[in-house]
Amino acid sequence: FLAIGAEENFRGLVDLVKQVAYIYDESDASGVRFNTEEIPAELIDQAAEYRESLLEAISDFDDDIANKFLEGEELTEDEIKLGIRNATLSLKFVGVIPGSAFKNKGVQMLMDAVVDYLPCPLDLPPMKGQDSEENDVEVSPDDSAKVAGLAFKLMTDPYVGKLVFYRVYQGTLKKGTALYNPRTR
Repeated sequence: FLAIGAEENFRGLVDLVKQVAYIYDESDASGVRFNTEEIPAELIDQAAEYRESLLEAISDFDDDIANKFLEGEELTEDEIKLGIRNATLSLKFVGVIPGSAFKNKGVQMLMDAVVDYLPCPLDLPPMKGQDSEENDVEVSPDDSAKVAGLAFKLMTDPYVGKLVFYRVYQGTLKKGTALYNPRTR
C-alpha cells in the first residue's frame, strides 16, 4: 500500500496489488466509508515504482513469480497475494499498511491483510507450554482438545467491566469455563 497524503491530510491508500486507490469519504466521521477509484495522476509513477519493488521483493521467495517477473509477464492478483503470503511466512519480509487508527482509516485494509497474508494456526509448528503439573507439552490447533491459550491483556471497561484478551491455541473456550493460570498458583 501507498499512503495518499500524510498526517491530517491522509485521505486514502493506493493498493499496489489491485492497482486501485481507496479514497476515504471525509463526510463519514467513522472513517468506514471509502470509494474505490483510479490511482490519482500525481501518484501513478510512484505507485508503479513501489509495485515493481514489491514484485521484485516477493520474487525472492517464489520461483514461479521470479520467472514471470524476469520474463516481464503480468502477475495475477492471486499470484501476488500468494507471493506476499509466502514471503511473510518466511519471516524475512514485512508488509507495511499505512493508516490512522484514530480516524479508523486503513483499518479495513489491515484486517484484510491479516487474513490474506498472516499465518493461520495450521501453518505454524505446535506451540510449547506447560500443563498444571509443569510438564512440557506441545499444543496443536484442535477444537476438540482441552483449552490452552494465553491471556495477553487485561483491562477494565467502564461499561462492560473486566475484560481479558485471550489467544486460544487449542480447544474451544466457552462462557463460564474455568481456566488454570500457572503464574498465579
